[in-house]
Amino acid sequence: MENEPRKGFRFELAWLVWNRRKWLAILAFAGPFAAVVSLVMFLPDIYRSAATILVQHQQVPEAFVRTTVTGGLETRLHTISQEILSRSRLEDLIARLGLYPDLRKQVSSEAVIERMRRDIQLEPKVVVPGWRGGAITAFTIGYRGNDPQTVALVANTLASFYIEGNLKV
Repeated sequence: MENEPRKGFRFELAWLVWNRRKWLAILAFAGPFAAVVSLVMFLPDIYRSAATILVQHQQVPEAFVRTTVTGGLETRLHTISQEILSRSRLEDLIARLGLYPDLRKQVSSEAVIERMRRDIQLEPKVVVPGWRGGAITAFTIGYRGNDPQTVALVANTLASFYIEGNLKV
């Protein structure tokens, strides 16, 4: 029975402390909460769109048909990437789709192209360790920006560039 008064005493003490310091506690939590919420509300929306390209290897054995593509898939992917991410190709895409209108007014075209290169992500998806020394069997090309329709259009356009580039090779 001696423990019961202590529990009541602890609750009563906590209640008294809360009544005296509630505004300090509310300000200590509400201030940072309001700052974080206002910061999140003013951040711009960023959208990301990605297209996954599946690479299908030659189905006919090389004994019957010689492959016309020499080198591994990684080498072809790197070669095609250099062509697609070239200055002229990206400059044409920026002008055709009207990308970065505010940035184009402020900085040089080279800076706009570098910004677009940063917004484009190319990442391998599946690596099969036993297949031709770890060949890539799929990769994803992605793009991020402020307008969801434009971002999807750019990602699909870049994916079609990769497919066209592979057909040329």
